[in-house]
Amino acid sequence: MFDDFSLHDAVLIAVNFGWSDGSCTLTVIHSELSECALEFTDVSSLIVPRTLPWGPSASINMMTQRDDGEIEIEMQSGDPIVIRATALRLTSNNSVLNSSELTRYGR
Repeated sequence: MFDDFSLHDAVLIAVNFGWSDGSCTLTVIHSELSECALEFTDVSSLIVPRTLPWGPSASINMMTQRDDGEIEIEMQSGDPIVIRATALRLTSNNSVLNSSELTRYGR
């Protein structure tokens, strides 16, 4: 998937969810790409806690695909953002840098 691209220490700016079309965009500031976006399509589940168990932080620790197919973005605050979608792409300056179909896991 995105094994060749690390989101470690990227700063999460916003999470936008489009209810009507099931889209979700995470806007991040990355040390190499400046502002970029993680764009999820056909989202059927989005969990965004902000309990800050490790203390306040807007930085990403890591992004992984879990065994159940969901994408987990672990924040350096200790909060896990969990997204179930059928596709994911990374864009910067309106150019697609990487994309991945997640259809194997369905809804």
